[in-house]
Amino acid sequence: MNFLNPFRTESAEVREPGGGANPNFVLDPIDRLPPAAADKLRSIRREASDAHAVLRPLQDELAELREKRQRSEVWIVSYLNGRHDGRAHREDDPAIIREREKIAKLTAEIERLQVAYDERAAKWRQLAAVRETLENYIKRLSDPVEAAPPVAATLGKGETHQQAVARVRKHCEKLREDAQAVADAPIHSSVAKQMARTKIEALAERGRPNTLISIEAGRPFEFPTVIAGGGAVAVEGKMVSLPFHRVTDTESMFCWLHRDSLIAAIEREIDENSDDASALSPETRAKKTAQCKSAILAAERDEESLIAAAQEAGLTIHRRPECDPRAVLGLADAAPAPRDS
Repeated sequence: MNFLNPFRTESAEVREPGGGANPNFVLDPIDRLPPAAADKLRSIRREASDAHAVLRPLQDELAELREKRQRSEVWIVSYLNGRHDGRAHREDDPAIIREREKIAKLTAEIERLQVAYDERAAKWRQLAAVRETLENYIKRLSDPVEAAPPVAATLGKGETHQQAVARVRKHCEKLREDAQAVADAPIHSSVAKQMARTKIEALAERGRPNTLISIEAGRPFEFPTVIAGGGAVAVEGKMVSLPFHRVTDTESMFCWLHRDSLIAAIEREIDENSDDASALSPETRAKKTAQCKSAILAAERDEESLIAAAQEAGLTIHRRPECDPRAVLGLADAAPAPRDS
């Protein structure tokens, strides 16, 4: 989708070079979807196309009205200064008054049409964003996927479809906050210490001086080195490349020389800054993250069932572009998760 140019459309087809000779060639990745999911995506495509189709006539009409208003404004200036007929005219001239009334009517009509255009453009952008999310998802599918069991829409007592969707979306928001809290939870100090030890021991090993060269070749020992430099700088308006060179690896040498004391010092720093009461182990974090994602997907399935039920009742509730495509299309949990989930 091209948001900079709403009238430029992009094909949903995925074509491979020489696709005719490829037995796995898929004209449209929608073919990888179960029938019900494919039908729903086609319906969403049609909705987006229909919403887009009404924009061009409105845009053309707005352009025509603005051009008429501009011509009237130019005529008034020309009439006032005499370029129109060789005689200057006053603002209270009847012709001027009539033309300004015409401009006022044109302006009112432009404003009315602009409101209509903005409303329809917003609807199209919403539908197009949903379509793009779904299209991008199915393009990444390498194999056909299965359908999920249907979810029945459930309304609370006296609850409208709009209220039910709002309720479910609020629940989804709470679940996302829970997921973010899991992601933001600190790691346990013991894990942080192990990470520190692993890093320092690796650096210490790298920083060990080469004494074998003295023993075997009778040459002075050598400190470890690393490659430094490179890149480029601007000199008198020209980019000049900087050469690479070797320098003594002081970081690894320091770790080799002070390994035990450095580990102890780093562990003291970790103890001072740790929050083990709030920390999660890698296993617990992974388990809670999976639970949050599963709960969010289930809630979004409820949301989609309510939106579909509202459509059957003749109501329109816009889908959210960020909703999991598996929920929108009714695909099984085992289908690949979207990349941002």
